[in-house]
Parts: sequence; C-alpha cells; structure tokens
Amino acid sequence: MLSSQGRDVLLGTCVKCHDLRTVLLKPRTPPGWRDLVERMAEKPAMFTPMTDREIWSVTAYLIAISPDLARASRQRRQQIAAHTEAVAEIEEPDRAVAAEPASRPPSSPPPGAQPVALAGASRPAIDLAMARRTFETKCSQCHDLTDIDEHPPTSRAAASAIVKRMITDNEAVLSSDETALVVAWLNARYVDRRR
Repeated sequence: MLSSQGRDVLLGTCVKCHDLRTVLLKPRTPPGWRDLVERMAEKPAMFTPMTDREIWSVTAYLIAISPDLARASRQRRQQIAAHTEAVAEIEEPDRAVAAEPASRPPSSPPPGAQPVALAGASRPAIDLAMARRTFETKCSQCHDLTDIDEHPPTSRAAASAIVKRMITDNEAVLSSDETALVVAWLNARYVDRRR
C-alpha cells in the first residue's frame, strides 16, 4: 500500500513540474532522496502543497526503488560504453577484431565456413556463417530481415554507415565483435557481390 501511495504522489505531484525521466535519472541515497523531496515540497507551486504523509510516502517509494534505478543506470552506462566501442570499431576499419573463437586455431575454419578478410591481409578472417547468424539474430530484433534487400548498401562505407546509424540513432546494442560481424555480412551479401 505504501508503495502505491508513494508511486501515486510521484506520478501525480512530482511530474507536474518534472519529467519522470529527470526524477529517476540519478539514483540517490536514502538521505539524498529525503533532502530532495523536502526541498521540492518547500518550493512555491501552482498546486496544492504536499502533505507530510505524501512527502514521507514518496520518499519511502523512491528509496525502495533506488536499487532498481542504480542497476538500470549501470546497465545504461554499459550499453553506452558498448555503443561507443562499436562505433569506434566502424570508424577504425583497420582495428583488429577477434572473429574466431580462441579455442579454434586460425588455420582451421569450421566446416562450411567461408572466411573472408575484412580489410587487408593483416585482418583476421571472418566466419561468414557466424556473421550471418549475428546479423539475423541482432537485426531481426527491430527489423524484418528483408528490409535491407529494399535498400542494400552499395559500398563498404555505406554498410558501415548503416550499422553505425543503427547503433547511434536507434540504440542497437552490439558489441564491437558483433558490429564487425554484421558489417562483414552486409559487405559479403550486398557489396562484394556487386563487384
């Protein structure tokens, strides 16, 4: 009951002045939430001031959800770091990518694999079967896989730009290795076939 009262105060009173995202963006300690709520309650407002019970219940609610907020904030920071790394991978095409699992010697590709070098002889070969699976798994989370057939990349730069746009604008979650695999698949499937 307490949590529903606190949530109701948060959604009914606090959001009159603040965007909910702003309120929840930065998790605080219990004393930090108490100080923040009390400071906000003292400010003049165009609506009915909060009662002591409302102040207490919204403070208790914010304290109770703080571990979830902290976890979500940490996950978001990790996603941003992964996005940054993936974008850097696209922007630095000569950077080495560990495409083969460490347990398999580089000279023995898996059965049916079609290794392809991404950029020059110094770059490890990419397992196209793995690249295709990565493309299908990651890209199908938001798109019909035939969408790319309607507007395929016409160059390696265009393939990289598509993946970069998905990461930066659409918040696709791809590690740097997954990014390299998706770009490799787009290049092999659409760009290299045109040559």
